[in-house]
Amino acid sequence: MAEKAKRSVFGASVSSRLVERYLFNFRVAPDIVASRIPVDWLKPRVVNGWGVVSFCILKLEHVTLKPLPSLLGFNTTSCAYRCSVIDTSGERPEPSVYIPGRSTDLAIVSRLGPAVFSGAMPVIRTGIAHTPDSVDITASYLDGRNMFSAKVRPEVPEKLDSQLFGSFDELVDFIKGGVSSYTPSTRATVTRK
Repeated sequence: MAEKAKRSVFGASVSSRLVERYLFNFRVAPDIVASRIPVDWLKPRVVNGWGVVSFCILKLEHVTLKPLPSLLGFNTTSCAYRCSVIDTSGERPEPSVYIPGRSTDLAIVSRLGPAVFSGAMPVIRTGIAHTPDSVDITASYLDGRNMFSAKVRPEVPEKLDSQLFGSFDELVDFIKGGVSSYTPSTRATVTRK
């Protein structure tokens, strides 16, 4: 599952190799999602009567600022909660994602976060541990409090067992819909990525 990830940064870009990505979706009352969004032109994206909040965890290798070679890069696991939203600021409403904050397991990424990603990135402890029948995923604060944990058991179900999405195609369309994202910024209320 190797992919290249790039992000524009002051004329440069961040480059990395995506090793693993896990995305967990949760149903949340739309008014609760709305209460976490700091601008009125982002509205909760409602799916079958529910707002959607996701937890995303990424394991990245060879993270560098271009034009530095990937050989000089470092490995990190980063995570974020993501709120599915509709951006109403343009001519047409568009699906998007509001990310209240990002976290990382590397102090250097945390220190560079405000300059590179325009927002703070606290340091956390992460784990993606593979066993023969599951993947154990953990994220915790440095004081030991749990941020997120899950046990993933790979399987191919005969049908999608979801209380949020009616079909697998509906889930795929939902995920593809949120291409742009917004996050709190040290330079403005929110910044588009």
